[in-house]
Formats: sequence, C-alpha cells, structure tokens
Amino acid sequence: MKDKNFWDTNLWIYLLAESENPTDQNKKEVVKKRLQKDEEVHISVQVLNEVANVLLKKYGLSVTEAQEYLEQISQVSEVPNLSQEAVFQALNLKNKYGFSWYDSLIVSSARQADCQKLLSEDLQNGLLIMRIRSTKIAKKLFRNAVGVLSL
Repeated sequence: MKDKNFWDTNLWIYLLAESENPTDQNKKEVVKKRLQKDEEVHISVQVLNEVANVLLKKYGLSVTEAQEYLEQISQVSEVPNLSQEAVFQALNLKNKYGFSWYDSLIVSSARQADCQKLLSEDLQNGLLIMRIRSTKIAKKLFRNAVGVLSL
C-alpha cells in the first residue's frame, strides 16, 4: 500500500531549481528520490497557484512553460478541489495554532486528503495537529531544510 503524502510548494520548486549550491543540489536529489518512491502524492490547488507564481515571477518562465510544469505536477499527484469544509477547518487551525492563513489551508488540505504526512519546510518540527505530526524530512540530509508533517 502506498503512503499518502501531501507535498507543499517548496518541494516542487526544489525540483525545478538550478543551483550550484551543494545544499540546494542535495535538496533537489532528496526530493527526486521521494518522488520516485512508491508513495501517493497529494497537493492542493493552492500549491499549484504558489508554484505558478514562483515560476512566473522569480524564474521568469513564460506562461506556456509554467503551464507545462504545472501539468507535469498534476500528472504525478492528486489535486482535489478546495472544499468549504477545508476552508472552515483552516480557520479553526489558524485560530488554534496561530498559523498563517495559507499554512492553515495547506494543513487543512492535507487533512482533507487523509494523507499520513505533509512535507514542508514551513512548519515546526514535531508539531502534532489533528493527528498530523510534523517532523523534518531528511533533517539529516537537508540539515533542517524541509519538514514533514505526519498526519
């Protein structure tokens, strides 16, 4: 049975980034290996929006190039629609934990997808939220760069 993992925006950006920095290269390799593992990858429409924004603004890709990359992401991941329930759950998370609005939506979307882990660098290591446990994925490999939220 495949692990169900939710990938936050930063992991998709690591896959695209071209950098000479050994730490960045290491992140990219770790993320590539995770993608090749036997796991079911979930994202949200928010992740697609954030990736598109980075591709267009930071990397200067054309709309066509950004669309192609988003299509590739969509082919290897499940992308459910954002539900009303997820929005209200995100409001509760924001209120209870003090997350930013967008981090609350990411956690809520991962929960709605019934994922076991949320891979992100934005959340605190070891944090437990609604049966979601945050740990640093590849803490040893990334040297504190990326976190995993175990759901």
